Amino acid sequence: MSNPAWSSVDDATASLLTLVATDTAGYEWSVFEDAVLTVAHEHGGTVDQNHVRPLIRGKVAPKRIGSFWRRACLEGWLRPDDGYSISDDHEGRNAGRPMRCYRLGTTP
Repeated sequence: MSNPAWSSVDDATASLLTLVATDTAGYEWSVFEDAVLTVAHEHGGTVDQNHVRPLIRGKVAPKRIGSFWRRACLEGWLRPDDGYSISDDHEGRNAGRPMRCYRLGTTP
């Protein structure tokens, strides 16, 4: 009888770690940053994720997007607003879900 193979990293985690380790992270961050700033300037400092999504889709890996929103808030140039909007993201299967709106803080 053989022992089951054990890995400290499952397939999903390994995929995410590989994605994060690639050299594209810096490029994707700049695409995200430009998209958020564009939307903020077009909407008086308010940032709705529905407006950012078309600008980053296909350019930023889906698994990075949530961490980029968090990073922007931690860096202080984006802050959560009091409002929420409803996602129109049918492709990502999030349509109909509430999502936080943001406000531009200090420019990066």
